[in-house]
Amino acid sequence: MNTVLIHETRLLAMRSPKGGLFGGDSLTPAEAQQVLALIRARGYAIANAPRPLSAQESDEIPLPWGFCWCGPFHCGVFYAAGPLADFEQDWSDSGATLLDVVDDAEVERRIVAAFEPGGKYARYGITLAEMRDQHGTDLARVMGYPGKEKGE
Repeated sequence: MNTVLIHETRLLAMRSPKGGLFGGDSLTPAEAQQVLALIRARGYAIANAPRPLSAQESDEIPLPWGFCWCGPFHCGVFYAAGPLADFEQDWSDSGATLLDVVDDAEVERRIVAAFEPGGKYARYGITLAEMRDQHGTDLARVMGYPGKEKGE
């Protein structure tokens, strides 16, 4: 299964998969943050696909349908979370893509690490300061990292 980077703000528009592509009950941003925090705390993988996915069930979160939701199109509009070992085969069979979810702090950590000794860019003799001077606030985008959604 492929893995792609996604900014966490893309996951905050959660709604029930029961409404299909065009409907369903939406979670508030606070409820969506609660769900993402629980996913992180449990170390669950997150998958995204063009068709519905199976997911971990839970009565601890404001999702009566478990860790399964619809959201903005990325690799599809269907999202699911759960232990990778339990769902990898099913998700793969459904054409899912694993998501590497990052926030601004994680993007910055990865950028800094890329210029440290042994990092991706260290061998070219380019410093982080030089790259920041050249690209300014676009550095993360230039390096291929996802940013917040417009208006965030």
